[in-house]
Amino acid sequence: MAIPTLRTEIKQLLLAALWIVFGVGYFARFPLPGLISTLYDLLFALVITGSAWGFGSLLVTNNLQAFLSTEEEFIMAILSGFGILSLLMIGAGIIDGWTRMGMTLLIGAGLCLVWKDRARMMTGLVDTTSHLRRIPKIPLVLIMCGSGLSFLAAFTPIIYYDSLVYHFALPNAYIHAGHWVGQTDLIYSAFPQMMEMLWTLGSGLVNDSLANLLGWIIAMLGTATVFFFGQRYFGTKTGAWGAAIMGSMPAYILLATGGYIDIGLTVYGFMSFFALWLGIHSSTLESKESACPRLLVLSGFYAGCAIGCKYTGGISMGIGVILLLLESRRYNIKEILRMQMLYVGTAMLAFSPWLIKNLHYVGNPVFPFFYRWSFAHQNPWIGDAAAGYFRGLTEYTPRSGWQLITLVWDIGVKGLNLGGGMDVLGDLGWAPLFALIPALWLVRKKSPTIGVLLLYSICFFVPWGMSRPVLRFLLPLVPFLALAAAYAFDQGINTQTRTFKWLAQVFLALLLMSSFHTYFDVADTLSLFKVPLGFMSREHYLSQKLDYFDAANYVNSLPPSSLTYVIGDQRGYYYNSPVLITPVFNTNPLTDWANDSQSAEDLASRLKTRHITHLLINNSEMARLDVAYHLFPFTPKGLSNWDTLKSHFATLVYHDPHCDIFALM
Repeated sequence: MAIPTLRTEIKQLLLAALWIVFGVGYFARFPLPGLISTLYDLLFALVITGSAWGFGSLLVTNNLQAFLSTEEEFIMAILSGFGILSLLMIGAGIIDGWTRMGMTLLIGAGLCLVWKDRARMMTGLVDTTSHLRRIPKIPLVLIMCGSGLSFLAAFTPIIYYDSLVYHFALPNAYIHAGHWVGQTDLIYSAFPQMMEMLWTLGSGLVNDSLANLLGWIIAMLGTATVFFFGQRYFGTKTGAWGAAIMGSMPAYILLATGGYIDIGLTVYGFMSFFALWLGIHSSTLESKESACPRLLVLSGFYAGCAIGCKYTGGISMGIGVILLLLESRRYNIKEILRMQMLYVGTAMLAFSPWLIKNLHYVGNPVFPFFYRWSFAHQNPWIGDAAAGYFRGLTEYTPRSGWQLITLVWDIGVKGLNLGGGMDVLGDLGWAPLFALIPALWLVRKKSPTIGVLLLYSICFFVPWGMSRPVLRFLLPLVPFLALAAAYAFDQGINTQTRTFKWLAQVFLALLLMSSFHTYFDVADTLSLFKVPLGFMSREHYLSQKLDYFDAANYVNSLPPSSLTYVIGDQRGYYYNSPVLITPVFNTNPLTDWANDSQSAEDLASRLKTRHITHLLINNSEMARLDVAYHLFPFTPKGLSNWDTLKSHFATLVYHDPHCDIFALM
């Protein structure tokens, strides 16, 4: 008689039930900190990504299947969708749509579009995942380490300086207003804000962690794009090493989250080149005489998104114009003009909302450039702010001639000399790129595409180096340099003798170890993982890292009718009550008011006339900025008025080691 046995499926079901019961009991006693909120944010991020795919499928249509692999189509559709979502957010701000309901309807519209193509989306996801599994082990480990570290950092509260001043402060103001707010006294509000629109969407729907995750997803798609470009033109190994070198670069990992826009600029600039290069060579696929117009339009859209991230994206578009011109020499002038119009016209159309917004608010579509030529002077400070902004860049020295060559050495060996403050985050991890590229000399038969990557890099590097080289601003070249370095390593070094190859691999391993060591040094200084891993609460972390956070909490507890004037600090994020903040590049009106007042009582009256009820003085930041920018040129009379105001016409209601808050009497 046979002994009865349970089927394997039943055993698995019973074991799973046991684990569920055991897990509920265990994690009720020892919960994972923030796990539920983390999963909630991640789920929302995936939903928004699906919505982006739905919108992007309108641009990356079935007609492009002849030119794109399934996984390339999948990635391009999502990145196109994020660009379209950003443009739709601009429109939502015009019609008071920056509310949770308005944003939910926007995401829902994209999900409706994706529903009819859900099978293709799943196919693209499966194909992309299967291709990524073919990556060799060492590059895969590097990619996974970089993506995992940046994913954890997405749940760290925002502390990067520029993010506190405007990258996240502007979305915070937009969400509170529910529509566009023309902050003409904040020069940064006139910069293009494509990424800020996505952060407005994420923060408005859930919180800044969701906004961070959207930036992280774009960064990871950028890494995947480098792999697929390299795989298409150079082979799987080269593509894998290109993605690994970029994906494990400390600057790329650190800037993937935290609120800086350089990753968006990098990814969309490279995507524009990818689509353009495909379009230029599409004639062999379609048997036509000219480039594929749909790919030119797609490339132009990505170029417009790059400029929408940052004005310097215009350099990428300009290089695209040159490449298109060089590759279209065999066509007649009419065909050349048609291709250029498709490319440039689409780019400018995608960028045009920012031109229109600036024209409306500050009377100059490309402010702060040509700031003296404005159709309207919306604010008396704005010209001085623009002049001050360009003066502030004088700490970075332009290069020319031989200095451009020595600049390459400085980037690889002395990178920390090319950035200050939080700009230094973009200075980390360039050494592997510049150390490997010379090995292209060892490649016997080079791919023509490598020559184009190097030409693109030179065309970008020269204007960057001859202006005021902040190394973070060179980040858009990382995909190109990473692919060139990977090609040199795979096709050049790995074809040499065993001894030489071994020495090169050891050298590369040492450079990568140094990069990760540098990254963890920065991560330890910023304590990037304490909040995500539950070792510190969000409030305690911010209280430690930001000298104004506790004072901001006090301001947030004031009645809604109050208006606080922040003095000596330009960081506006984490204020949820009405505040007035003067950036360092603007003329500080407090100085003029104090100097022009007849007495301290007159100064108090001037402040009250502007409905100011409280003064927040960040003494620590005020001392730091005053040394660098000379923000408070009080006359003896003005200084006396200011001191007397604080002692006789205001009451100290809050004090900590950094900040004082006074209530005007």
